[in-house]
Amino acid sequence: MRVVIVFDMEGTSHIGDLREPFPVYREYWHSGRQKLANDLAAVARGLIDGGATRLMLLNHHGGGEAEWPNALHDALPAGIELADDWGKRAMRERADAMFQVGAHARGGSPSFLSHTILPGMRLRHEGELLSESHWWAWTGDVPVLGIVGSEELGVDLGTDGGSLADVPFLAVQRSTDRMAARPVFGSPAETAEAIRAFATSAIARGANRPTSTPRGPVRLEGSLQNGVAAAAQLADAGWIQMSDTEFAIESPSWRDPDERIDSAIYAISDAAMEVYAAWVTGLDPTSEETATAFPNRDLFDREIRIWAADSTPDWFTPEIAARVWEGREPGS
Repeated sequence: MRVVIVFDMEGTSHIGDLREPFPVYREYWHSGRQKLANDLAAVARGLIDGGATRLMLLNHHGGGEAEWPNALHDALPAGIELADDWGKRAMRERADAMFQVGAHARGGSPSFLSHTILPGMRLRHEGELLSESHWWAWTGDVPVLGIVGSEELGVDLGTDGGSLADVPFLAVQRSTDRMAARPVFGSPAETAEAIRAFATSAIARGANRPTSTPRGPVRLEGSLQNGVAAAAQLADAGWIQMSDTEFAIESPSWRDPDERIDSAIYAISDAAMEVYAAWVTGLDPTSEETATAFPNRDLFDREIRIWAADSTPDWFTPEIAARVWEGREPGS
Protein backbone atom coordinates (compact mmCIF):
# COMPACT_ATOMS: atom_id res chain seq x y z
CA MET A 1 0.00 0.00 0.00
CA ARG A 2 1.28 3.47 -0.92
CA VAL A 3 0.74 5.83 2.00
CA VAL A 4 1.27 9.57 2.14
CA ILE A 5 2.03 10.99 5.59
CA VAL A 6 0.57 14.50 5.80
CA PHE A 7 2.02 16.40 8.72
CA ASP A 8 1.52 19.60 10.63
CA MET A 9 3.39 20.67 13.74
CA GLU A 10 1.14 22.23 16.36
CA GLY A 11 -0.33 18.82 17.34
CA THR A 12 3.06 17.13 17.82
CA SER A 13 3.09 14.99 20.96
CA HIS A 14 5.80 16.66 23.05
CA ILE A 15 5.48 20.18 21.67
CA GLY A 16 3.86 22.32 24.33
CA ASP A 17 5.54 25.71 24.03
CA LEU A 18 4.26 28.10 21.36
CA ARG A 19 7.83 28.88 20.32
CA GLU A 20 8.58 25.35 19.14
CA PRO A 21 6.53 25.32 15.89
CA PHE A 22 7.87 28.61 14.48
CA PRO A 23 11.31 29.12 12.91
CA VAL A 24 11.74 32.68 14.26
CA TYR A 25 12.48 31.05 17.63
CA ARG A 26 15.55 29.02 18.52
CA GLU A 27 13.25 26.48 20.19
CA TYR A 28 12.00 25.47 16.73
CA TRP A 29 15.54 24.59 15.67
CA HIS A 30 16.70 23.00 18.93
CA SER A 31 13.66 21.03 20.09
CA GLY A 32 10.53 21.49 17.98
CA ARG A 33 11.77 19.85 14.80
CA GLN A 34 13.26 16.90 16.69
CA LYS A 35 9.96 16.30 18.50
CA LEU A 36 8.12 16.32 15.17
CA ALA A 37 10.71 13.95 13.70
CA ASN A 38 10.13 11.54 16.60
CA ASP A 39 6.41 11.35 15.81
CA LEU A 40 7.00 11.04 12.07
CA ALA A 41 9.58 8.29 12.53
CA ALA A 42 7.28 6.32 14.83
CA VAL A 43 4.43 6.56 12.32
CA ALA A 44 6.68 5.55 9.43
CA ARG A 45 8.02 2.52 11.27
CA GLY A 46 4.52 1.48 12.25
CA LEU A 47 3.24 1.76 8.69
CA ILE A 48 6.20 -0.25 7.43
CA ASP A 49 5.51 -2.88 10.09
CA GLY A 50 1.91 -3.00 8.86
CA GLY A 51 2.87 -3.60 5.24
CA ALA A 52 3.24 -0.19 3.59
CA THR A 53 5.16 -0.61 0.34
CA ARG A 54 5.85 3.08 -0.27
CA LEU A 55 5.85 6.09 2.05
CA MET A 56 5.62 9.73 0.96
CA LEU A 57 5.90 12.78 3.19
CA LEU A 58 3.74 15.85 2.56
CA ASN A 59 4.66 18.99 4.50
CA HIS A 60 1.70 21.11 5.55
CA HIS A 61 3.16 23.28 8.32
CA GLY A 62 3.91 26.85 7.29
CA GLY A 63 1.40 26.68 4.48
CA GLY A 64 3.25 23.73 2.99
CA GLU A 65 6.06 25.97 1.81
CA ALA A 66 9.19 23.97 0.94
CA GLU A 67 11.31 26.71 2.54
CA TRP A 68 10.04 25.73 5.99
CA PRO A 69 12.49 22.91 6.93
CA ASN A 70 10.10 21.26 9.38
CA ALA A 71 11.07 17.63 8.91
CA LEU A 72 14.48 16.31 9.91
CA HIS A 73 14.81 13.82 7.09
CA ASP A 74 17.96 12.21 8.49
CA ALA A 75 15.95 11.20 11.58
CA LEU A 76 13.40 9.27 9.51
CA PRO A 77 13.60 5.70 8.21
CA ALA A 78 15.36 5.36 4.87
CA GLY A 79 13.33 5.35 1.70
CA ILE A 80 10.66 7.94 2.57
CA GLU A 81 10.01 10.14 -0.45
CA LEU A 82 9.28 13.86 -0.31
CA ALA A 83 6.08 15.11 -1.88
CA ASP A 84 6.92 18.81 -2.06
CA ASP A 85 6.27 18.99 -5.78
CA TRP A 86 2.62 17.91 -5.66
CA GLY A 87 -0.37 18.97 -3.65
CA LYS A 88 -3.43 17.38 -2.15
CA ARG A 89 -5.41 17.03 -5.38
CA ALA A 90 -2.67 14.84 -6.90
CA MET A 91 -2.87 12.46 -3.96
CA ARG A 92 -5.50 10.30 -5.64
CA GLU A 93 -3.05 9.43 -8.42
CA ARG A 94 0.03 9.00 -6.21
CA ALA A 95 -1.18 7.23 -3.05
CA ASP A 96 -3.63 4.61 -1.86
CA ALA A 97 -4.17 6.12 1.59
CA MET A 98 -3.28 8.99 3.91
CA PHE A 99 -2.03 9.15 7.49
CA GLN A 100 -2.10 12.45 9.40
CA VAL A 101 0.49 13.47 12.01
CA GLY A 102 0.79 16.54 14.25
CA ALA A 103 -2.82 17.51 13.59
CA HIS A 104 -4.38 20.24 15.74
CA ALA A 105 -7.90 21.38 16.59
CA ARG A 106 -10.07 23.62 14.43
CA GLY A 107 -10.34 27.38 14.66
CA GLY A 108 -12.46 28.41 17.62
CA SER A 109 -11.39 25.47 19.78
CA PRO A 110 -10.06 26.58 23.20
CA SER A 111 -6.92 24.49 22.68
CA PHE A 112 -3.22 24.86 21.91
CA LEU A 113 -2.63 27.12 18.87
CA SER A 114 -5.99 26.09 17.37
CA HIS A 115 -6.86 27.43 13.90
CA THR A 116 -8.18 26.35 10.54
CA ILE A 117 -5.52 27.31 7.99
CA LEU A 118 -5.18 30.86 9.39
CA PRO A 119 -6.49 33.04 12.19
CA GLY A 120 -9.46 35.20 11.32
CA MET A 121 -11.34 32.64 9.20
CA ARG A 122 -13.56 29.61 9.67
CA LEU A 123 -15.01 26.95 7.35
CA ARG A 124 -18.24 25.00 7.76
CA HIS A 125 -19.99 22.23 5.81
CA GLU A 126 -23.51 21.01 6.63
CA GLY A 127 -23.24 22.61 10.05
CA GLU A 128 -19.89 20.96 10.86
CA LEU A 129 -17.02 23.29 11.69
CA LEU A 130 -14.02 22.12 9.71
CA SER A 131 -10.45 21.48 10.78
CA GLU A 132 -7.44 21.19 8.52
CA SER A 133 -7.81 17.43 8.87
CA HIS A 134 -11.08 17.69 6.92
CA TRP A 135 -9.42 19.79 4.23
CA TRP A 136 -6.55 17.33 3.76
CA ALA A 137 -8.84 14.28 3.79
CA TRP A 138 -11.55 15.62 1.50
CA THR A 139 -9.27 17.20 -1.10
CA GLY A 140 -6.84 14.28 -1.05
CA ASP A 141 -9.82 11.95 -1.66
CA VAL A 142 -8.07 8.84 -0.39
CA PRO A 143 -8.90 6.79 2.72
CA VAL A 144 -7.51 8.20 5.97
CA LEU A 145 -5.88 5.32 7.85
CA GLY A 146 -5.41 7.26 11.08
CA ILE A 147 -4.78 10.61 12.70
CA VAL A 148 -2.24 11.40 15.43
CA GLY A 149 -2.54 14.76 17.15
CA SER A 150 -4.15 16.88 19.83
CA GLU A 151 -6.75 15.37 22.12
CA GLU A 152 -9.08 18.29 21.40
CA LEU A 153 -9.08 17.56 17.66
CA GLY A 154 -10.09 13.99 18.45
CA VAL A 155 -12.99 15.21 20.57
CA ASP A 156 -14.18 17.51 17.78
CA LEU A 157 -13.94 14.81 15.11
CA GLY A 158 -15.95 12.37 17.21
CA THR A 159 -18.68 14.81 18.21
CA ASP A 160 -22.24 14.39 16.91
CA GLY A 161 -21.35 11.87 14.23
CA GLY A 162 -18.77 14.09 12.53
CA SER A 163 -17.65 13.23 9.02
CA LEU A 164 -14.28 11.89 10.26
CA ALA A 165 -15.65 10.24 13.38
CA ASP A 166 -14.91 6.74 12.06
CA VAL A 167 -11.22 7.48 11.37
CA PRO A 168 -8.93 5.86 13.98
CA PHE A 169 -7.48 8.59 16.20
CA LEU A 170 -4.64 8.62 18.71
CA ALA A 171 -4.40 11.58 21.09
CA VAL A 172 -0.77 12.32 21.91
CA GLN A 173 -1.03 15.95 23.10
CA ARG A 174 -3.36 17.51 25.68
CA SER A 175 -3.89 21.26 25.82
CA THR A 176 -3.50 23.29 28.97
CA ASP A 177 -4.94 26.27 27.08
CA ARG A 178 -4.27 27.96 23.73
CA MET A 179 -0.73 28.88 24.83
CA ALA A 180 0.52 25.57 26.22
CA ALA A 181 0.12 21.80 26.02
CA ARG A 182 1.57 18.64 27.52
CA PRO A 183 2.08 15.08 26.21
CA VAL A 184 -0.51 12.40 26.86
CA PHE A 185 2.18 9.76 27.35
CA GLY A 186 4.87 10.10 29.98
CA SER A 187 8.03 9.98 27.91
CA PRO A 188 9.15 10.24 24.28
CA ALA A 189 9.87 6.50 24.30
CA GLU A 190 6.35 5.66 25.51
CA THR A 191 4.87 8.03 22.94
CA ALA A 192 6.88 6.50 20.10
CA GLU A 193 5.83 3.00 21.11
CA ALA A 194 2.16 4.00 21.23
CA ILE A 195 2.30 5.80 17.87
CA ARG A 196 4.11 2.93 16.17
CA ALA A 197 1.60 0.36 17.44
CA PHE A 198 -1.31 2.60 16.45
CA ALA A 199 0.02 3.06 12.90
CA THR A 200 0.59 -0.68 12.47
CA SER A 201 -2.95 -1.41 13.61
CA ALA A 202 -4.42 1.38 11.48
CA ILE A 203 -2.90 0.15 8.23
CA ALA A 204 -3.90 -3.43 9.00
CA ARG A 205 -7.52 -2.33 9.45
CA GLY A 206 -7.52 0.18 6.62
CA ALA A 207 -7.41 -1.97 3.49
CA ASN A 208 -11.10 -1.45 2.71
CA ARG A 209 -11.62 1.92 4.39
CA PRO A 210 -13.67 4.30 2.20
CA THR A 211 -12.79 7.89 1.48
CA SER A 212 -14.63 10.56 3.47
CA THR A 213 -14.83 13.19 0.71
CA PRO A 214 -18.36 14.63 0.42
CA ARG A 215 -20.17 13.38 -2.67
CA GLY A 216 -22.80 15.17 -4.67
CA PRO A 217 -23.59 18.87 -4.42
CA VAL A 218 -21.53 20.78 -1.87
CA ARG A 219 -22.30 24.03 -0.09
CA LEU A 220 -19.24 25.32 1.76
CA GLU A 221 -19.62 28.25 4.14
CA GLY A 222 -16.87 30.54 5.32
CA SER A 223 -16.63 33.35 7.80
CA LEU A 224 -13.97 36.03 7.60
CA GLN A 225 -13.52 38.84 10.06
CA ASN A 226 -12.32 41.23 7.31
CA GLY A 227 -15.11 40.22 4.96
CA VAL A 228 -16.10 43.74 3.96
CA ALA A 229 -12.63 44.53 2.62
CA ALA A 230 -12.29 41.10 0.99
CA ALA A 231 -15.76 40.87 -0.61
CA ALA A 232 -14.70 41.72 -4.17
CA GLN A 233 -11.71 39.37 -3.99
CA LEU A 234 -13.92 36.54 -2.75
CA ALA A 235 -16.59 37.21 -5.37
CA ASP A 236 -13.98 36.65 -8.07
CA ALA A 237 -13.39 33.19 -6.57
CA GLY A 238 -17.10 32.34 -6.61
CA TRP A 239 -18.04 33.13 -3.02
CA ILE A 240 -21.51 34.64 -2.47
CA GLN A 241 -21.64 37.19 0.35
CA MET A 242 -24.31 36.43 2.97
CA SER A 243 -23.38 39.14 5.49
CA ASP A 244 -20.43 41.40 6.29
CA THR A 245 -18.46 38.36 7.49
CA GLU A 246 -20.23 35.28 6.05
CA PHE A 247 -19.89 33.74 2.61
CA ALA A 248 -21.01 30.58 0.81
CA ILE A 249 -20.08 28.73 -2.35
CA GLU A 250 -21.75 25.80 -4.08
CA SER A 251 -20.23 23.17 -6.33
CA PRO A 252 -21.33 19.88 -7.94
CA SER A 253 -18.77 18.12 -5.76
CA TRP A 254 -15.84 18.81 -3.45
CA ARG A 255 -13.37 17.84 -6.18
CA ASP A 256 -15.08 19.09 -9.33
CA PRO A 257 -12.88 19.41 -12.45
CA ASP A 258 -12.93 23.21 -12.20
CA GLU A 259 -11.39 23.00 -8.70
CA ARG A 260 -14.06 25.42 -7.53
CA ILE A 261 -13.84 24.49 -3.84
CA ASP A 262 -10.03 24.39 -3.81
CA SER A 263 -9.81 27.83 -5.38
CA ALA A 264 -12.39 29.21 -2.96
CA ILE A 265 -10.50 27.94 0.09
CA TYR A 266 -7.24 29.44 -1.12
CA ALA A 267 -9.00 32.73 -1.88
CA ILE A 268 -10.52 33.04 1.58
CA SER A 269 -7.23 32.11 3.26
CA ASP A 270 -5.36 34.66 1.12
CA ALA A 271 -7.87 37.27 2.26
CA ALA A 272 -7.48 36.28 5.91
CA MET A 273 -3.70 36.49 5.59
CA GLU A 274 -3.86 40.17 4.72
CA VAL A 275 -4.65 40.95 8.36
CA TYR A 276 -1.61 39.01 9.60
CA ALA A 277 0.89 39.52 6.76
CA ALA A 278 3.29 41.51 8.92
CA TRP A 279 3.85 38.41 11.04
CA VAL A 280 5.95 36.78 8.31
CA THR A 281 6.72 39.41 5.67
CA GLY A 282 10.48 39.26 5.08
CA LEU A 283 10.96 35.98 6.95
CA ASP A 284 13.65 33.68 5.56
CA PRO A 285 13.01 30.35 7.34
CA THR A 286 15.66 28.33 5.53
CA SER A 287 18.22 28.39 8.36
CA GLU A 288 18.43 29.16 12.05
CA GLU A 289 20.64 32.15 11.38
CA THR A 290 18.33 33.83 8.85
CA ALA A 291 15.08 32.94 10.62
CA THR A 292 16.10 34.16 14.07
CA ALA A 293 17.45 37.36 12.51
CA PHE A 294 13.95 38.14 11.18
CA PRO A 295 13.58 41.94 11.41
CA ASN A 296 9.97 41.68 12.64
CA ARG A 297 10.74 39.01 15.23
CA ASP A 298 9.60 41.13 18.17
CA LEU A 299 6.36 41.97 16.38
CA PHE A 300 5.80 38.29 15.60
CA ASP A 301 6.44 37.32 19.22
CA ARG A 302 4.04 39.93 20.58
CA GLU A 303 1.29 39.18 18.06
CA ILE A 304 1.48 35.38 18.33
CA ARG A 305 1.22 35.62 22.11
CA ILE A 306 -1.78 37.95 21.89
CA TRP A 307 -3.42 35.52 19.47
CA ALA A 308 -2.64 32.44 21.58
CA ALA A 309 -3.94 34.12 24.73
CA ASP A 310 -7.16 35.13 22.98
CA SER A 311 -10.49 33.37 23.41
CA THR A 312 -11.51 32.90 19.78
CA PRO A 313 -15.05 32.42 18.42
CA ASP A 314 -16.37 29.38 16.59
CA TRP A 315 -17.72 31.63 13.85
CA PHE A 316 -17.23 35.25 12.85
CA THR A 317 -20.60 36.93 12.84
CA PRO A 318 -20.83 40.62 11.97
CA GLU A 319 -21.52 41.35 15.63
CA ILE A 320 -18.34 39.60 16.78
CA ALA A 321 -16.17 41.18 14.08
CA ALA A 322 -17.52 44.62 15.01
CA ARG A 323 -16.19 44.22 18.56
CA VAL A 324 -12.76 42.63 18.19
CA TRP A 325 -10.66 40.74 15.66
CA GLU A 326 -9.00 37.45 16.55
CA GLY A 327 -5.63 37.95 18.21
CA ARG A 328 -5.48 41.67 17.50
CA GLU A 329 -5.36 44.43 20.07
CA PRO A 330 -8.25 46.93 19.74
CA GLY A 331 -7.19 49.71 17.38
CA SER A 332 -4.17 47.86 16.02
